[in-house]
Amino acid sequence: MGARLTAVAGLVAIAVGSGMVLAAPASAAHGELRGKNWYATNPSGCVNVPELPLKVYNFTNEYALVYQHRDCTGAIAEVVPPGGTSGDFSASIGRSVWVD
Repeated sequence: MGARLTAVAGLVAIAVGSGMVLAAPASAAHGELRGKNWYATNPSGCVNVPELPLKVYNFTNEYALVYQHRDCTGAIAEVVPPGGTSGDFSASIGRSVWVD
């Protein structure tokens, strides 16, 4: 049993030393993105918004990027900080929101 434990410990040391340890997955933002008739709890990645005009209330701990087109494509129309609200310009052209 001692030899097996030593072998396992040696393999773990080799994996750690060579950088073979896998990184933990990214976590979602904590909180909510809200609009007039929609919300996303602990969002992560792209959120396609079902309403126009788009108004984003960012109650998360991360910045929210408002994109011109669905699927978070096109130009970024606005960056909404944590605790912030999107403005009139992005409301007129925004279609999706990205949060890390």
